[in-house]
Amino acid sequence: MCATPQDGDDRFCETCGYDFVTGTPAAPPAAVPVAVSDPQQPDLHPVPDGPATGGPVTSLPAPGNAPSGWEAEVAPDWAFFDRGSEEGVSFPATVVTRVLELRGSRSLIGRQSRSRGYYPDVDLSVAPEDRGVSRTHAMLDHPPDGMLTVTDLGSSNGTYLDDEPAPLARGVAIPLHDGSRIYVGSWTRITIRRR
Repeated sequence: MCATPQDGDDRFCETCGYDFVTGTPAAPPAAVPVAVSDPQQPDLHPVPDGPATGGPVTSLPAPGNAPSGWEAEVAPDWAFFDRGSEEGVSFPATVVTRVLELRGSRSLIGRQSRSRGYYPDVDLSVAPEDRGVSRTHAMLDHPPDGMLTVTDLGSSNGTYLDDEPAPLARGVAIPLHDGSRIYVGSWTRITIRRR
């Protein structure tokens, strides 16, 4: 534990990954290069105002990024939640599905933190927020050649793919295909689809 105070009811320390609920320190992260956006031009995606009402929501693309040919469908997944449900964590009462067009060559999966300058492309701080997701959880690489990979960035609780029971190794790019399912946090499923 790094002595950073718990931020509200966050489960994990944003600085060191310490688990405030179980008292477990995070495993040392693997070194993974991450492209940093120009801080003067953060890659912001619109965040809906007010409570989620259910049904599909589509975000607007960030200006200046070419479409990658892929999209990410983000939704709560009861089976994933049930598989590893933790004490004190509830499944969202309202199920909201969002479809996000992946643009540019990389998309960060995580939770927004204005104070730390984190603006993920697949922002899981949007209602219903999955607090089990790290601020910088995983990276989707989708270069122009059409290949698509996911890399866990040293998240506190792992990134899972399809029906595999073990989390992905940190810092290792894993190929994806149309229909791949990525599981992060306490209950979030991200289904990758070719556009």
